[in-house]
Amino acid sequence: MSPLNISPVASLENALQKVNEKLTHCHHKLNTKKKMYWGMVRKYLEKELGEFKKVTQVDAVPKTVFVSYSAKKGYRLFKNLEKKLADKGFTVYTGFQNTEKTSETIRNTVLANMRKSTIYIGLFTKDRLLGEKDRRRWAQWAPTEWVIEEKGMALYAEKPFILVADKGVHEDCLLKTTPEQRHFRFTGNIHFHSEICDEVIKETERQYAGQVSQFISVLLHPADEK
Repeated sequence: MSPLNISPVASLENALQKVNEKLTHCHHKLNTKKKMYWGMVRKYLEKELGEFKKVTQVDAVPKTVFVSYSAKKGYRLFKNLEKKLADKGFTVYTGFQNTEKTSETIRNTVLANMRKSTIYIGLFTKDRLLGEKDRRRWAQWAPTEWVIEEKGMALYAEKPFILVADKGVHEDCLLKTTPEQRHFRFTGNIHFHSEICDEVIKETERQYAGQVSQFISVLLHPADEK
């Protein structure tokens, strides 16, 4: 089974078992230095496993999400997503929290909340018409400038991505800079609420489990180990 498909608790338990095996090996080889290292790792994992079972969250990998959305077109989508994320134990940050009405203050708030988040979710709604409206073709749209800017900050911070876009949003808004990331398309609010929102929650949980597994892997395979 892929590490992305098992629960963080199971990942920690598997990691603890491997650490105990390494400790036994070090004991037989009389390797005191490595035995001390793996002993510290075991204590850390045991502590985190106990805490995780209480709050369903590894402290080193906070169960936090940053969501970009348009206040005008995306608010109702966001509120539904926020509730479902909270039901799964996620803390949700946005660029609208604790901000004053200056661009610099908002930017600082976004950066601070982005740093506290493990995963980025972008809700791309039809906020800006691109070019002239042509009745013979489907109009192409883009999200607000702030949503695009927040996406850029998430890219710079190397956050795991989930992009959720209205079908009318131009594909370049998704694929030009993040072709490898997970994208969802929806056709109107009803489609989002009835189907897509639940798919986004599943993907968020999958990516979070992946981040926990990656963190544990780093613990088990330190760069300086020979």
